[in-house]
Amino acid sequence: MTFAVKLAELRTDRKLTKKQLSDLTGISQSLLGAYENSGVEPGLFNAVCLADALGVSLDELVGHTPRRKAGR
Repeated sequence: MTFAVKLAELRTDRKLTKKQLSDLTGISQSLLGAYENSGVEPGLFNAVCLADALGVSLDELVGHTPRRKAGR
């Protein structure tokens, strides 16, 4: 799942508009639209703001699944 799809899914699951998410994060609505529709990915600061506002970890926001190390 791409970052854009994951962000849109998390936002809509929480019944947030782009305006509401913008108000929570300080990220403009146009930039949120670019994240969701244009393949633009946020820098670390904005990613942390988004994860906090959506109540998820950065790993979940970016779709990262930690790999298990051999022997564990």
